[in-house]
Amino acid sequence: MRDFSFCGVLLFVKSNLNDDELRRVLQTWKVDPKIPRNFARDVWERIATSEEASVGSRWWITLKELVGPVGGTRLALSAATIGLVLGGFTGAMEAQQQNSQIQQQLATKYVRSVDPYQRVSSL
Repeated sequence: MRDFSFCGVLLFVKSNLNDDELRRVLQTWKVDPKIPRNFARDVWERIATSEEASVGSRWWITLKELVGPVGGTRLALSAATIGLVLGGFTGAMEAQQQNSQIQQQLATKYVRSVDPYQRVSSL
């Protein structure tokens, strides 16, 4: 019988072989895989490398575990809380800056009211 390659089998299939002929052709087809010498060692090295790389993404896994059981509710509450805290902090900083400017203006007005010819550069 002839030595058939995969392409040869495809050509026979296209020419409408009957089942017995196709079965006979496929039985003659042998696969001889070539496995490299250090295949298993290389596979385990790649697994170890991917596990080391995934250590950096553990925060994402932790976040998914926190959000997972409860769903989006916990995430929404956490985001709202963080937003409120950041908003409060930003508001306090802005208010402090405005109060400082107003205090400077009032001090300048006071000095001018006591002595209108007094030059006030900064207090």
